[in-house]
Amino acid sequence: MNFKNYFNKLEGNRESKVPRNNKLTAFVDWIHRNIFKKMTHYRHLLVWYVSVIVIASLLLITPMARATGADPISWIDALFISVSSISDTGLTTVTLSESFNDFGQAIALILIQLGGIGWFAIKVSLLTLIVKKVRHDQIYETRNELATTGKQETVAVVKVAVGVTLGATLLFGILFGILFATTTPIMNITEVSQDTIVDPKLIGNWGQAMWAGFFHAGSSINNAGLDIIAGNTSIAAYYGNITIQILTMFLFITGGIGFIIIYDLLKYFKAKKDSTRFKFSLLTKISFTSYVIIALIGLGTVYTIEGIQAATNPESSFIKSDAGTEAQNWWALTFNTFSTRNAGLSTFNIDTLSQPSQLTFISMMYIGSGPGSTAGGLRTTTVAIIALSVISIIKDKSNVVAFKRTIKKETMRDAFIILSISLFLLMSSTILVSMMEYGKVENQTVLDYLFVVTSAFGTTGLSPIPLEQFHVFSKIVLMFVMLVGQIGVISMIKILSPNRKNKKVVELEYLSENVPLGH
Repeated sequence: MNFKNYFNKLEGNRESKVPRNNKLTAFVDWIHRNIFKKMTHYRHLLVWYVSVIVIASLLLITPMARATGADPISWIDALFISVSSISDTGLTTVTLSESFNDFGQAIALILIQLGGIGWFAIKVSLLTLIVKKVRHDQIYETRNELATTGKQETVAVVKVAVGVTLGATLLFGILFGILFATTTPIMNITEVSQDTIVDPKLIGNWGQAMWAGFFHAGSSINNAGLDIIAGNTSIAAYYGNITIQILTMFLFITGGIGFIIIYDLLKYFKAKKDSTRFKFSLLTKISFTSYVIIALIGLGTVYTIEGIQAATNPESSFIKSDAGTEAQNWWALTFNTFSTRNAGLSTFNIDTLSQPSQLTFISMMYIGSGPGSTAGGLRTTTVAIIALSVISIIKDKSNVVAFKRTIKKETMRDAFIILSISLFLLMSSTILVSMMEYGKVENQTVLDYLFVVTSAFGTTGLSPIPLEQFHVFSKIVLMFVMLVGQIGVISMIKILSPNRKNKKVVELEYLSENVPLGH
């Protein structure tokens, strides 16, 4: 039914709840009934993201968001920053500390929090707080977002997600603010980025230091990778300040392991206090174990590569460089390797590492962190399921078993779907970006573009090259990849697939036949 007929029907219906002669109310009601009510919750999610992104981008291009003396930015750049913020990625085409004032930076921080907590989790949190009632379909939406199961667990994990992200931003924001206002930056003594590292000049400047502290805490717990400390060099100004880096690492690991794990840990400590039995969920076991194993493998690989480089070719070795003392350089490797798990905060330019180390970083960004977290990527559980499936095939076993539980066939199917589609997305996006950017800047390689695209998919934010001069088409490609990384491959498939809601689908069955796959 079109809007005109619908309005005429309301006009003649005295029992209608929509006020007569009120076209605006009737139009809103028509939109709800004929568009939103017929949408799947996956498409609701996309509409919400797009709406918030567009509104934020329009605010960012206004003079009230612009820093004093800063040049106006294009709408595409404002859109890029909005997508990067709400997807908790951290890739930027402009410098936040120079392009935006406190209001503009606050918009970015709000988007970071919204993206980290998640739209459905925010909705359930508000409904629980205001109307004290949540519908079954709203719980189902949130379960997919936070990787939970039952209603009670979902509501509890929502409270954990909101409490952890906002609480960490507040408490650690104050702590970082104090550190920024009282700690002398120990900067990398070489020029390790495209721009010279700038002293943030926060010592004694308590107002700016506290604001930088809150922003840094919010960016860290949400694995966003954005910063407003100084220039466009992330936290390189604090290259030698181990305290700031350890606190930052604690936050992005907490946000990256997944809220369901934090929820299980809280239940474990409560059970231990009450002297009752407690059993960790299968998801927690798989996610936590895979997170630790992948982190150790990645760190060990980078250590080995850079250690060999230092022994065989010290002139071009990062460890032997004058970026800092040798101990500081080893620690910098540690911090930045963990940061590839989606945090995106760095203390040196990634381009100074050897290419094998950069490939390792690409692998780490692609894998990402745990499900139901503030991070993106393939996710640790997906990698674990694929690895267990391969091991099962090698051992010629019919079932995939993890912690004495058989993994469902649908889960294995989804894992391989995510793997194949994400690889296709990375390769095709890298080709598209390379077509537009290759040859513009000397010494840039396809590996650099693969690094940037993988960083977008993993919602990481690390980049060995500046993005300021990227073509509009390349920025659009990266924005799409960032959204896929934030929403998830399976969710994006369901958004783009035909809407079969309330439709009965009949599937025909045909005779089966084997197809040789080769050797």
